Amino acid sequence: MGYHGGSGACDMRKGWLVGLWLWAYCLGAAGYDATENATALAAYTAELNALRAAHGVPPLKLNPIISDAAQYQAEVIAETGQLTHHDKEGRRPSQRLRERGYEIQAVGEILAFAPTWGDALEAWLRSEQHRKILLSPDYRELGVGVREKPNSLSAKICCVVFARREGVYPLIIENDAPITRSRKVKLFVHGAALASEIRLSADGQNWQPWRKPQSELEWQLPATAGEHTVWVELKIGGRIYRAADTIRYEP
Repeated sequence: MGYHGGSGACDMRKGWLVGLWLWAYCLGAAGYDATENATALAAYTAELNALRAAHGVPPLKLNPIISDAAQYQAEVIAETGQLTHHDKEGRRPSQRLRERGYEIQAVGEILAFAPTWGDALEAWLRSEQHRKILLSPDYRELGVGVREKPNSLSAKICCVVFARREGVYPLIIENDAPITRSRKVKLFVHGAALASEIRLSADGQNWQPWRKPQSELEWQLPATAGEHTVWVELKIGGRIYRAADTIRYEP
């Protein structure tokens, strides 16, 4: 197990603080109900992915298991008053993910006390170590946890966990935004650089011909309003890997 960067715990009463600990190829906590609703998490993810895109880095797929782990840690920080990467039992992000059944290859976590989500993103960008995690191309999925800071009317506890699993290559529509106003959408296919061929489908049954792999593609959604799913299959090392993503079209 290798790790670098990091801070231990920070006293919550000292105001604006940001903590970091990064693990690569390391080790996960029991289930915990996330308090942030799906709409808020999607908005946070879309903003983070837009920032990554502005720096030429691929988008990440929001994962509910990782978000559960991130929200759990945000609640721990709210309860203990310590900005730390360890929970009350001493478990690290990698341990909390594995205990939830997420078998990681790589994981990183960034934390902040900030007035808004946007302020947290700006603070992470200004920190060299946090920026490395925030803009790392090594991850494919992420989870977000946000909690109001106790005894404060203007601060949030923000936690983002970044991760990658072996053999999981997410398809991401429009930076993982939940809604689009346009039928023409942009796709990002993780793993395309490793594939010999890829193909797309609107229903997971009727497929376009196999084609030369590209990470970035365009796709035309059906004209009907509502939720639409796009499927992708990748040929990698003699195996076929499948992924899908859904977006709501509201003209």
